[in-house]
Amino acid sequence: KLQTQPVLSIAPVSPGSRERHGLISFEALGDAFGDIHFLVTLGDDGGAAPEAGSLNVSQTLQVTVSISSRNVEPTFDLAREKVSMNATRGDVVIPAMIQNISAGLGECLCGYNDGCVDGLFGCQTVSFSVSSVETISGGRPSSLDLFEKFEVEPLSGDLTFALTDHWSGLFR
Repeated sequence: KLQTQPVLSIAPVSPGSRERHGLISFEALGDAFGDIHFLVTLGDDGGAAPEAGSLNVSQTLQVTVSISSRNVEPTFDLAREKVSMNATRGDVVIPAMIQNISAGLGECLCGYNDGCVDGLFGCQTVSFSVSSVETISGGRPSSLDLFEKFEVEPLSGDLTFALTDHWSGLFR
């Protein structure tokens, strides 16, 4: 799952320092995630005479790099794009108004088992918010003050809202 082969280099820890550190450079494929295990040895050009106890290669050490999955934007669909109702006080509940709620392609929604592996990188919670309200006719000037309450239950898609008093008209 690597786009480029690993390149190892050795450099001074700081300018002028005799102490050196190693650097592994690589590029993973676009959506690759998980653990990559590198086996690393260090060699020198001093020659080897194993019978005399002289070796030019270090022991092999394993370096593990864990790449987290890239977060993909959540998605959802509306069951319908228009809701007609009389002015009312209190909560209005529209069952399953929001459908196909997803934390993102290949990502898990907390509390819902949709076949992905919960716990690999944890599940994600989603939240809904109203980002704008446009007055089409009637009502007052465009404002987010239309709602006293606006909530979506992410597992069922139920929309619950309460309108602020004295609002009427067509809003988008």
